[in-house]
Amino acid sequence: MSRLVLSVGIALLLVETTLAVVLISTSDHDSNKGISLGLAVTVGVAFVISGLVALWRRPENRTGVYLAAIGYLWFFGALEESNNAWVYTSGFALGGLAWIPLAALLLAYPAGRFESRLERVFPWIVGAALFGLSAALLAFDPTPDSTCTRCPNNPIALTDSSHVAKALDVLDASTGILLALFAVGLLVRRWRRANPALRRALWPVLATGGAALTTIVVVSLVEQLVSESLAQSLWPIFLVFLAAVPLAFLFGVLRTRLARSAVSEVVVELQRGAPTRETLAHALRDPTLELVYRLPGGDRWVDGEGDPVPAPQPSSGRSVTLIERLGVPIAALEHDAVLDEEHELVDAVTAAAGLAIHNERLRAEARAQYVFLETITDTAPSLLVNVGIDGRIVNQNQAAVDVAGADDQEELRGLFFWDVFIDESERADVIARFEALAPEFPSSEYENTFSNARGEMRVVYWRTSPVRDKDGTVRSIIAGGLDITERKRHEEEIRASRARIVRAEDEARRKLERNLHDGAQQRLVSLSVALRLIESKLTQDPVAATELLAGAREELSHALEELRELARGIHPAVLSDRGLGPALETLVARAPLPVELEVGVDGLPADVEAAAYYVVAEALTNVAKYGHASSATVRVAAENGTLEVSVRDDGVGGADPEKGSGLRGLADRVEALAGRLEVTSSEGTGTTVSASIPLSSAEKPS
Repeated sequence: MSRLVLSVGIALLLVETTLAVVLISTSDHDSNKGISLGLAVTVGVAFVISGLVALWRRPENRTGVYLAAIGYLWFFGALEESNNAWVYTSGFALGGLAWIPLAALLLAYPAGRFESRLERVFPWIVGAALFGLSAALLAFDPTPDSTCTRCPNNPIALTDSSHVAKALDVLDASTGILLALFAVGLLVRRWRRANPALRRALWPVLATGGAALTTIVVVSLVEQLVSESLAQSLWPIFLVFLAAVPLAFLFGVLRTRLARSAVSEVVVELQRGAPTRETLAHALRDPTLELVYRLPGGDRWVDGEGDPVPAPQPSSGRSVTLIERLGVPIAALEHDAVLDEEHELVDAVTAAAGLAIHNERLRAEARAQYVFLETITDTAPSLLVNVGIDGRIVNQNQAAVDVAGADDQEELRGLFFWDVFIDESERADVIARFEALAPEFPSSEYENTFSNARGEMRVVYWRTSPVRDKDGTVRSIIAGGLDITERKRHEEEIRASRARIVRAEDEARRKLERNLHDGAQQRLVSLSVALRLIESKLTQDPVAATELLAGAREELSHALEELRELARGIHPAVLSDRGLGPALETLVARAPLPVELEVGVDGLPADVEAAAYYVVAEALTNVAKYGHASSATVRVAAENGTLEVSVRDDGVGGADPEKGSGLRGLADRVEALAGRLEVTSSEGTGTTVSASIPLSSAEKPS
């Protein structure tokens, strides 16, 4: 608010005050001039001064407008003290206008804004009702104030109707009572909805305003039901409560000023080591206050413990005040929106706590870094163990806890490293090496096995490194480990698989050699002998030579058939010539039981087709030999880049792939293509052999 506006406001106050004093002093019909001068004028002056103070401090807040308007309009009531009929009548008609800004003040304080449409409309309802009823009464009653026998007559009365005037008077009083009670109800509702911080700001103004409304209700009831003279005697009580409303506002302003004196207490409390958030919350009288910190290098926010929090944003009933250092935001206060009306106090308190907030932000940043590193450490698959120079575990990550088979991290702390992570057979060597390396503990590597708390055998590869202080003295040792149990198991499986493949190849070669020796080779030897006999008899005994030639031809036919059978066992010709589908159809046709076949693939890589063919062939052979099944189902399909092969029967089940070489050999063949073979065979529920072979593991034929 500019000085010109302030000067005009003060000048208008002086003019109205002077006119009111003159009218009251010269009135012929005011029997209580002292009360009117002492209280009525005081009420107007108090409201105007409070309003000007409010506008000077916060011109954007309409609270000052409402306060000043109450005071200026209140002086209109002094016109009723005039001995002039026209001035008196104007005062009677306009004296109730002060109730409009009074209702607005009580419903909008302290922010100067209405919270609902009803609160926004209610002051205008009050003005329309009171002014309308006063104007109607003036139209029907030449003497509208029946208690004043010496007051001038009403010059604008259209008629003199005592019955209508009485009814309007009762209606005016009843309407005023109802409006006052309704306003009290709105204030009670607002109080109940307010949070603690808002209640501390509301209670002085609402208490005095509510008391004034309650008193006017009592005065009106006494006037209508008991005695007008008694009501007049209670009127000063109403004036006292009404005058207390602007004084309550000034009390709030003074309270804010006094609260600023608590800034020195904030500094003292922080120097004593009091928590920053609690100290600020106490100084600002907002227990809901939260203090969050901004990390450097981006819009990342954390709380006092270093845990990430969302960026502070204003919300319903909540405001955010940024705290800066050298022009850069370092923290933010999330507080009740009521403190927006006391921004000087907030600024003073945060300025006083600036150094503490900066230090607290650094601590929060350190905690955030610790939380980040702790998260990385605990989520890392590697084992990390901090070991003291006495060999006891100081700390470890979650991976180490899991491998050790412990329930939580506290369970391992304080135990000797070798008692937890070293097998009993190796502990003596590890302890001796540990003691021999002291006090330097140079970096080293080793691999060990141990049985954890769950009885599981684990294999761990360790690399140890010393942790030194600034003087170079070793304070602890970091043991970083990799749980290579699964890798070792896979290596053993690969070695065993390779050994089985070699044995299978050797056995296949011996079987092929035996079959050739006992079958086709013998026939070919016989054929060679027969041909020599034919050669010797060809000239001497052509008939016998012809008979021998016919036998040789038959023997050659048998030899060729046996060679075809051997070739079919090595690799089916139909698979190479026509593909997987026809090859499986041939297998199914030769099966000794009904088999349902579903094949939905074509043009697969040759090695994948071969693996799928032999899975089905071996599975159907096992069904025929051991399954005692009545039927079987074969399904082959490609799903998500993987060939899925399934052979299911309804036999007796109970198959164990570890007891036979056939399924174990199939598993080796499938795993060589990065696939997986599974056998599900519960007693009495049949057997399912499933193979999953990645199509990307082999190249398609050109």
